[in-house]
Amino acid sequence: MTFWRLKMLNFTKNTDLSVSETLSLLRRAHSIANHDVTVLHELDGMQMASLFYEPSTRTRLSFASAMNALGGSTIGFESSSSASVAKGESLADTIRVASQYADLIVLRHPDISAPDIALANSSVPLINAGNGADLHPTQTLADLMTIYENKKTLSGLHLTFAGDLKYGRTVHSLVKELLRFGNNTFTFVSPDELRIPNELRTKLTNTNTLFYEEQSIQTGIHSADIIYLTRIQTERFPQSLIKKSPTELTQVENFKPTDLDANTLLMHPLPRGTELPREFDVLPQAKYFDQVRFGKYARMALIELLISKHTSNTK
Repeated sequence: MTFWRLKMLNFTKNTDLSVSETLSLLRRAHSIANHDVTVLHELDGMQMASLFYEPSTRTRLSFASAMNALGGSTIGFESSSSASVAKGESLADTIRVASQYADLIVLRHPDISAPDIALANSSVPLINAGNGADLHPTQTLADLMTIYENKKTLSGLHLTFAGDLKYGRTVHSLVKELLRFGNNTFTFVSPDELRIPNELRTKLTNTNTLFYEEQSIQTGIHSADIIYLTRIQTERFPQSLIKKSPTELTQVENFKPTDLDANTLLMHPLPRGTELPREFDVLPQAKYFDQVRFGKYARMALIELLISKHTSNTK
């Protein structure tokens, strides 16, 4: 089992790993993806508690598949309605209970503060699988692996993000992480109502990062190494935005497969809406199902890392 230095036994944000540790994890994920048999039965007898308070397909299945591939098993729930949460149990108590059964907890929750509450009450490693409109750090690992496998670098790139940039937590996580690798340029395409949060804009400005905010994707297509689309997150909308349809808020209606340069990656965290028609799926530049596949291997490497470090510290 590989051991890496880790300041915390948890992964609730990408900065829980240093840049060098992140690159080590991506290299480990690459090795696993290329049929490294040393992972087989590595976590035999260990359990992961999967606590999903929000709907999920890719993230939940990816974590379960990752744990199974490492030899472990998964317990938990995929909806708060099927757990004691429906009876009024607090998040703190649920985490304490899960800690008695599992060697690792994976938590998705609509509350931005949920990871902090969970950290204060967990006695086993914790992974944030998405907290409201804030962050989605393990999706970022999948995104980084997709970029690194195709571009062989995580710096010196121009990325165009289009869609719901205000409530899209995958965008927030990925941009913040890529700032750590340096020398990246960003173009953000969205309607005024869905522009990047002020906190992220301030971070970009304070790091002297070159970025543009546009309302048409055509302005950010041809100079981009990566185009990252996101769906409109209507489930997080305030009442003032609910009356607007996703189509009305989508800024990529004129984006066609013929617009995509041969060397530009097309990415999307999925699920998709009208912003990504299926006609794009046949393009070699379309990498969104690679993101799904790489997500499993990145999460395998992360689970291995956290459990190995935790186990070594408790011996």
